[in-house]
Amino acid sequence: MDRTGRKIVAIGELLVDFVPGRPGVSVRDAESFRRAAGGAPANAAAAAARLGAAAAFIGRVGNDAFGRWLGDTLSGFGVDTRALVFDREAATTLAFVSLEEDGDRDFLFYRDGTADTRLAVSDLDDGLLRSAGILHFCSISLSREPARGTTFEAVRRAALAGALISFDLNWRPALWPDPAEAGPLLGRAAAEAHLLKLSSDELKLLTGSSDPASAGELFGSGPLRAVVVSRGARGLTLLSGGERSDVPAWPVEAVDTTGAGDALAGAILQQLLGRPELLDSHAALREAARTAAAVAALSTLKPGAMPSYPDRAELTGFLERHA
Repeated sequence: MDRTGRKIVAIGELLVDFVPGRPGVSVRDAESFRRAAGGAPANAAAAAARLGAAAAFIGRVGNDAFGRWLGDTLSGFGVDTRALVFDREAATTLAFVSLEEDGDRDFLFYRDGTADTRLAVSDLDDGLLRSAGILHFCSISLSREPARGTTFEAVRRAALAGALISFDLNWRPALWPDPAEAGPLLGRAAAEAHLLKLSSDELKLLTGSSDPASAGELFGSGPLRAVVVSRGARGLTLLSGGERSDVPAWPVEAVDTTGAGDALAGAILQQLLGRPELLDSHAALREAARTAAAVAALSTLKPGAMPSYPDRAELTGFLERHA
């Protein structure tokens, strides 16, 4: 927790990633899988907590073996799970993640009517939202009701309480009953955020162009103050205060990129918590992004998402070795 007692509060999906036991094979060809806790907003909360930030999660999982394991795992990473609901009528979401030879991945989701889609306004913890220095959310929770309306209500309440709003687009078209309806919802979410993170392909959804320069079109009358365009092995582009910086990726031999973007997001949020003034200095924000890129790089050295995230000591050692 920062000096003001504020937290990073993430809302959305918490699920089980099943990763093939052998990298470089498809889900169809895999003979075995290992499980790992996942879900983009939960991953970001875990990454921030590993680095020492006070983080909490709002969401639903099934009251089943997977859901209980996820709750234990997330709290084991230091994330406050008081607002995690165990749904007795719906199962936990499962995702099978296929790793390619270059470490990239493809997803196969089992999410029809699962617990995270059923997140209700009555599940929101007002005390937790009032304590939020940052509220972080992603687009998957916007794909189904009632989770969609609940997420936007959480954004509204947190913003009224003075929280920074962080939105990671994290586009997964297969999870939308009608992907065509996503455009206005993604635009609305981006318009309510102070910090926006997205990939080059996701940028094209909002602006019609994958050129990072087009992100400048997103700044207007809304609260948006910074955009991070992640570009994988090519690093990231940061836009804030009318300035642009390209931050290179740290050179590592990637084993698994699952959750690397969430590690990037969590590390940026960890640095912003209690220091929102970083958004007013492009140079300071660029350094924060550079450190966050190191966290993302470290996360690719181990399989899975949460289990791969470094703690403060690992990050410090990495930065010192690559100074």
